[in-house]
Amino acid sequence: MKFDKNRVFTSLNADELSPGDKVILANTMANLRDDVERGVNIQTLREVHGEDCLSRFIGKDGWYPLAYLYEKSENCTNCGNRRTCALQVREHPELEKCNQYISESIIKELRARVEQSEHYRPFNDVYELIAKWWELDGWSKKEAEHKKDKLRMPLIWLKHKYNLCHVSSLITGFFGDKIIVSGETIESMKDLYKDWVFPDGSPCGVKE
Repeated sequence: MKFDKNRVFTSLNADELSPGDKVILANTMANLRDDVERGVNIQTLREVHGEDCLSRFIGKDGWYPLAYLYEKSENCTNCGNRRTCALQVREHPELEKCNQYISESIIKELRARVEQSEHYRPFNDVYELIAKWWELDGWSKKEAEHKKDKLRMPLIWLKHKYNLCHVSSLITGFFGDKIIVSGETIESMKDLYKDWVFPDGSPCGVKE
């Protein structure tokens, strides 16, 4: 396949792509060019993140900063195949054509997450986050508190609160109250609470 620079998308023009498009994703231009010329790693774009993310393209195995358009999907004429259809009324005649169409059960799940989070507060610090993860992993509260004090770093997985593709991301580092998740920086515990949940859907916070 001949490489065409006009088909390369970055954070600047990411909004021109839509979930459902066939793309090749990569972290560097060298890798992107190589995959395009060999015609490999073609996949379906799952989601396009907002402008506050460096890696805006979500594929089958993670987030990427570069995308090469292989084939446009058939777009819903109502929303252009973007997120708006996720919360549209059921009467919309072309809803099922849209790749962002989701069932009533998933809509209820998303709304339940929002309602549940109203009874929680953000973590005070990293120690509280780690203790919560140990609890979710099956340890008693007392055991979790003990592990928290030892600061034994577990493998903590998160999901974006409104990511309908259910892609989990691993916390790869801490810097004060900042958290690194799959290369992206979450600036504070408040931001973590606002935008992220644990893999089971529970809020990233403490129940009040």
